[in-house]
Amino acid sequence: MSAPDPAAGKTAASEAAASEPVADGDLLIPNHSFESGLTGWTVQSGRHGDDAGPACEGTVTVVSQFPKSGTASARLTPARACVMPALASAPVDVRAGTTYTAFATVRAAHGGAAIGLRYLDSAGGTVGEVWSARASANEQPATMRADAKAPAAAKSARIVVATTGETFVDDVLVSARFTDLGNQVKVNATANGTAYSTDGHGRDTAYTTLTGGHGFDAHLVGIDLVTTEVTLDIPIPKAMGAWNATSTPDGTVYIGAYNYADPGVNGHLYSYTPGADQVVDLGEPVPGDGFLYGVTGAPDGSVYGGSFPSGGVWKYTPGKGYTQIGPRPILPGIQYVRSIGYDQTTGIVYAGTGGSSHIVACRADGVGDCVELLPSSYAKYPWVYNLTADDGHAFARVTDDHGDDHLVVLKASVGADGAIHGEVVTDIPGLSFPGVSNAVDGKVYYAKSGALFSYDIASGTETDLKANTGIWARQWTVLHLADQDAYPGDTLVGTNSSGYVARYNIPTGKLTITQVAALPKAVADIETIVGGPDGKIYNAGYLVGGLGVYSPMRQDQQILVPNSAGYGQAEGMTVLGDRIYQGVYPGAFIKSFDPATAAAGKGPRTDCELHEEQDRPYGMLGAYGKVWAGTMAIYGRNAGALSVFDPADGSCTVYKNVVPEQSLVSLTASRGLIFGGSLVWGGLGADPTQAEAKLLVFDPATEKATTYDLPVRGIRAITGLTTAPDGKVWLLAQNHIFQFDPDSRTFARGRNAFPDLTYDPNTRITAYDGTLITAKDGYIYGAIRQKYFFRLDPRSGAVTVLSSSIEAFNLAEDGYGNIYLIRHANRLLRYVPEPRQ
Repeated sequence: MSAPDPAAGKTAASEAAASEPVADGDLLIPNHSFESGLTGWTVQSGRHGDDAGPACEGTVTVVSQFPKSGTASARLTPARACVMPALASAPVDVRAGTTYTAFATVRAAHGGAAIGLRYLDSAGGTVGEVWSARASANEQPATMRADAKAPAAAKSARIVVATTGETFVDDVLVSARFTDLGNQVKVNATANGTAYSTDGHGRDTAYTTLTGGHGFDAHLVGIDLVTTEVTLDIPIPKAMGAWNATSTPDGTVYIGAYNYADPGVNGHLYSYTPGADQVVDLGEPVPGDGFLYGVTGAPDGSVYGGSFPSGGVWKYTPGKGYTQIGPRPILPGIQYVRSIGYDQTTGIVYAGTGGSSHIVACRADGVGDCVELLPSSYAKYPWVYNLTADDGHAFARVTDDHGDDHLVVLKASVGADGAIHGEVVTDIPGLSFPGVSNAVDGKVYYAKSGALFSYDIASGTETDLKANTGIWARQWTVLHLADQDAYPGDTLVGTNSSGYVARYNIPTGKLTITQVAALPKAVADIETIVGGPDGKIYNAGYLVGGLGVYSPMRQDQQILVPNSAGYGQAEGMTVLGDRIYQGVYPGAFIKSFDPATAAAGKGPRTDCELHEEQDRPYGMLGAYGKVWAGTMAIYGRNAGALSVFDPADGSCTVYKNVVPEQSLVSLTASRGLIFGGSLVWGGLGADPTQAEAKLLVFDPATEKATTYDLPVRGIRAITGLTTAPDGKVWLLAQNHIFQFDPDSRTFARGRNAFPDLTYDPNTRITAYDGTLITAKDGYIYGAIRQKYFFRLDPRSGAVTVLSSSIEAFNLAEDGYGNIYLIRHANRLLRYVPEPRQ
């Protein structure tokens, strides 16, 4: 690498941009696209600014020719002697000191056109005006813009379009330099952790946790299991959600919650006494653990649970607090205890792990050593979910998240020597989420593809109950419902994430499925954004999925596609042709959709399921007629992959481990080659085996992969990659920026652009640590560590900080060349670039 480029200088803040306030929401020009004729518009006389000429109005009509959106546009036709007839919008409120940009789509059939931004005081007088002209005779429709800061006396602004010849005008819009556009993904609230008890009046009730997000508490909702009415809806303060809940014999409900966003909050255990109007915060079972996972209640009223990332097992005793069960982590290298079972007949606590599959048994009284019971042949599976234990047996769902789910049944006991002894007695493939129910009369109940089965513990036999629920319950539980007329004897009940309640009466075989009508909507965090082929911004929801579609500068036209349509958590998105492609977690799927049909609520098409132990497609790229994906491995594995989907023949090819033992999280293309940036971390629960990130160069023609060391040692993440207009590749690698020449295969420029950002060598770097995109104006824009939003001039290498306070990440560009970022996890932020000089 050559010496740092002197022209680049130090990282400099653009004082004008950095001091710009963030506006709240779009300034909506009434009737911006003339769908309501000329309502809201004023036809003005034929002069503007210092231009002289005879006054005239010419002719202004609304026509169906050359619409940008909708079906109408305005046609301005000057009279013979007219200099420049003009069309002015209704005024919109502005804030003094804020820079605004006016946009209009015009097609000047004759002469030229101009757009003006006119600032008005409280009396309606002009206090500032700027114009931008364009000689555009016989051009195709083009976007014009005018930029100006609002003067101190400005209270409102009009957008004015004028012409010297016949001109068609549509989509007149305006934006502040920075605009917070609010929440973009609002979905049917997802119900996760679920427990069963009664309410304050003795009615059988499912208590389920509705997922929250950054700035939004999770909620505990009670559902009457007979009427399916919502009988309770209360917040769980400081909790973002909960994967599991349980109840104890006295009816108390316990919620094992998580919080990964608020500093110092982490995962708390909460209790709820039926009939109360609030939950009780019982604190952190393991200080510093952000996620509580499996929780299960014991007959004595205590609760056992597991958490991440300590990989520990804990016990909560009312009135006494927390104690540790077994070692922490429960096994060396384990970060996830994903499921918990407790068998009162043996006094054994079972811990099911994640990252790699283990079932560890410990004595609840703390005597003796914990024992691993699951044979090593199960190590290929990353997850042990949904443990249930009773009568000397444990039941677990062992899965790879690709649908290869097994019901593993173990038998265990405490011998005369005080040690735990156990073995697998059967393995039933084809199990569906969420595993088995509690044991009643020597049987447990579960589903396979929605069809219900029972398993007789004593005989080891499985029985098909000939009933198909069609749902994946959050928890199957056998209850003796109070309404014995409708549900005699015992009934298997389950509620799913979408609010369906299934009741299978065991004596009669009657199955009833009802949807809860009153589950609320919830704001979802945004995982990734992309500019679509239609110029709109597409927002993919985190965890619960869903899709938000934003029309530039028209938040009143926002479209929400529900998670029920099948849009999952997209770790990355890209565009190829007229389709948007998503890299979906879990399981590393490539899915795609047509924006037009998505807006109508149609779900995505599945193009590839990548397998090969891949899980998170962070790097997504449409290039050379194909879709490329860079992935992170499944939990507990390090070897990522470069994959390619060819729409021409539908083929999917996975090149696993092209960067040995690292994830591939960023992609770009140049000179017929694919470039990839790596991350030394693999799936969660796997410690890195490599010390430094690599730049991958992959030749599609020869399928040859070559990796290059960075010029600076010790860098562990390349999360931003983009190609400049001259074909050079730019990298954002932690706080360093590098330029790579695809022809010479050398690094030409590089330096520490953000020296104040430091990286703890013991802290995992996320795939979203930094992002780069090349915009229509030829500049490269970047965001890093939710700290700096910046512009890079690829001609000189100079970096200009545009903001150091917006707390945003990820980048996308709309059809007008505006840049978008995800702000505060669940809000969309727009930046209008300054005109390039």
